[in-house]
Amino acid sequence: MKPVLKWVGGKTRLMKKIKELLPDKIRNYHEPFFGGGSVLFSLEDKITGRIYINDYNKDLINVYKNIRKNPRELISKLKLLKRAYLKSKDKRAFYNKKRKNLNENKTFNSRRAALYIFINKTNFNGIMIKDKNDKIVSGWGQHEKPEIFKVSNIMKVSSFLNTRNVIITNLDYEKSLKKAKKGDFVFMDPPYVPDDITLWKDRYLKQRWTTNDFERTFDVLEQLTKRGCLVMFANSLSSMIRRRFSKDKRFKMLKVPIKRTISRNKKARVIKHEVLILNYKA
Repeated sequence: MKPVLKWVGGKTRLMKKIKELLPDKIRNYHEPFFGGGSVLFSLEDKITGRIYINDYNKDLINVYKNIRKNPRELISKLKLLKRAYLKSKDKRAFYNKKRKNLNENKTFNSRRAALYIFINKTNFNGIMIKDKNDKIVSGWGQHEKPEIFKVSNIMKVSSFLNTRNVIITNLDYEKSLKKAKKGDFVFMDPPYVPDDITLWKDRYLKQRWTTNDFERTFDVLEQLTKRGCLVMFANSLSSMIRRRFSKDKRFKMLKVPIKRTISRNKKARVIKHEVLILNYKA
C-alpha cells in the first residue's frame, strides 16, 4: 500500500529511519495527525491490536471514509475526472473549475472526495492551501499527465481499513488520544514548529498555529509518557524543540537529515534536519 494523497510533511523519506526506531512489538496503534498515512501503510503487518487514525482535516477524513465504504464509486468518479482533464485543451482552466466545484460542494461525500484527490494530485506539490474563508486556493501545478490515482492501491487501502476495522475519527488530536493506554504506540506528526533557517509556515491550515498550539503538543507528549504510552514524535530541529527536550532525560532526541522539496525557492531545497523524539529505548 501507498499513500492515496500527497501530503505536506509526509514521512516517506524518513521511513527507513522510522522503522529502525520502532518498538519491537506494536499492540494498539494511534496516529492523531494522520495526513497521508505513509507510516501506517508501511507498518500494516507489524501491528497486532487495534488501529486508531485521526485528523482534524474533514476533507482528508472524508477521503478515507469513502475509500473504506465506497471505493468503486470513488474510483469511477476519479476516472471521469482524469479522462476529462487529459482531454482538456486548457488544463489550467479545467483545474480552476474543479477547484471551484470543490469549494462549492458543501456535502462530504464521494464526489467531494474525488475532487479533493484530483486537486491534491494536480496542484503544486500537493500543498492544500486554504484562505481565511476556508476555501482551497492552491494553484495549478502544470501537470500534463498526472497519475492521480491507482485502482489497485485504492482497493488495497479499502481492504486494509475494512479487514483491520480501523477506527477513523475527525477530532481534536488530544481528544482522539483518550483511549491510548499503557503499552500502546503513538506516532505524533503535528504541524512543524517553524525552523530557524527556512521559517516554513503551515499555510495548509486554515489558522496558523501559535506558540501555545505547539506547546500543547509537547504537553500531550508528556501526558502520554506519564500514561505509559510509547511515543515517537516528529518535528523540526527548531530552537523551541531543542529548549524543551534536549536536556529532558525522559526523551531521546535524534537528528535526522532530510531534503525538502516543497518550496518554490530553490535555496530552501537543500539538506535540512528534522528530529524524532522517543520516550522509549530503541
